Amino acid sequence: MNKKLIYLLGGTVIVLFIFVIYLIFQQRTPTPKTVSQTASASGDQPSSNGSDNTSTGKGTQPSHQTPVAPTPSTAAGTARAFYKLYFSSANNPLANGAYKTTPYLSTEFKEDIGKLYKNGNTPVFCPQNERSAIVVGQEQQVFYDNGYLTQVVISEAPPGKKDLYRLLLHNLTGHWLIVDINCIR
Repeated sequence: MNKKLIYLLGGTVIVLFIFVIYLIFQQRTPTPKTVSQTASASGDQPSSNGSDNTSTGKGTQPSHQTPVAPTPSTAAGTARAFYKLYFSSANNPLANGAYKTTPYLSTEFKEDIGKLYKNGNTPVFCPQNERSAIVVGQEQQVFYDNGYLTQVVISEAPPGKKDLYRLLLHNLTGHWLIVDINCIR
């Protein structure tokens, strides 16, 4: 009887040991997370007052993959989608060349990021202007480089209402692409 008890106890210890090892490896194995860009129920259209409210979340892992959703069909929708992508992680999602696969940026702006922003390793958006809730709107046509572009302003949601960024976008075959981003201090 004593021998059976020892075998039972030994077997239990071995099973528990295997279970603990399994749990440790589950916690250490990184699971890839991607930034999900899903359209809201109202699509990527600005609201009736010309602005678009959104919130960003912190804590997800940066994704160096092209976002899942297609490029929005409005300038405000593209500005909002890029803002959400950019601030969805604690790290710069454009760093180390990842900006090259971002569908929200024009080819010219990607070249500028490569030159002026140290291959994406310098922030494109001013980190101090990040807000959890924003309003995207104030669209206007501006003359730029022998043509017209659309300027979109990203502002802090009320009650703050501080303007944070000005983005210049152009429409290329039905898709809006960011040409330039300027922080408002």
